[in-house]
Amino acid sequence: MPTAFRDILVPHTIDGFLLDYFGRRSLHLRGDPARFAGVEAAVLARDIERTLEARVTLEEAPDASHDLLLLQLSGSAAFEAATLVAGDALYLPRGSWQAPESESSQLAFAIHNPTGRDLLQWLFDHLKRHEYFQTDVPRFAAHGVQADYLTEMRRVVVRACRAPGMIELFNRYRNEAAAPRPCSASPFSGDTPASHLIVMTAPRRLRLRRAAPDTVSIKSNGRVLRFPIEAAQLLHFLDDRAPVALSEFYAAFEPEFDREELNDFLAVLSGGGIAAVVPPGSGY
Repeated sequence: MPTAFRDILVPHTIDGFLLDYFGRRSLHLRGDPARFAGVEAAVLARDIERTLEARVTLEEAPDASHDLLLLQLSGSAAFEAATLVAGDALYLPRGSWQAPESESSQLAFAIHNPTGRDLLQWLFDHLKRHEYFQTDVPRFAAHGVQADYLTEMRRVVVRACRAPGMIELFNRYRNEAAAPRPCSASPFSGDTPASHLIVMTAPRRLRLRRAAPDTVSIKSNGRVLRFPIEAAQLLHFLDDRAPVALSEFYAAFEPEFDREELNDFLAVLSGGGIAAVVPPGSGY
């Protein structure tokens, strides 16, 4: 039963999928008829979201307004790109298609990829602080003055679009501002049973920055959290391994940290919307 996006993509890799298919063309992935039996949709949606760095929702009536990942649970369904049978998966980029009518069961994950409109909105919000955009619009000036004003405005915008790494900056902003996926877990405390699971509620993979010689910081959910440099290994462990049992986390780090320090660390992550500790089998 796959719980990770990479398992569904086999024999393709994530890098290969992003390079050759994502946002470009459909991909039909065949599998064993029972491989999606008992799949935990919320867990898988979280992993897809963190991998593709875009909000992912489960859709009962999917349409062509978003990229889609369809998992065929039972029955069959004929699309223009492929006919699905139980155990198959189909990736469809945003485009024009209609869901077929069939007596079958599917999971449909809608991938809300950003569009050029989102990029433009961010760019103009980014440029609002530029000194040129703080000047008055010459509404009543001569036509030549108005033309010069618009020409300079165009130069500022074009210069911003040509700046190296502009799209990377846009993506970083989206990732750092993304809202956490909903989780009904209770606040973490040192009395939480060690059989519980640590799960990541941060919607994107963590990006650690050296804030000072002895401090690292992460920015997620629109907030900045700072930790001692020693906590970097704890953050990397959870970002790579979660969901992971609380007992396994303790076993990995108690030789170096005492239990109280580890519990304080988890309490900060829980309060900051970065991670949560949930009962096993909770479906998150």
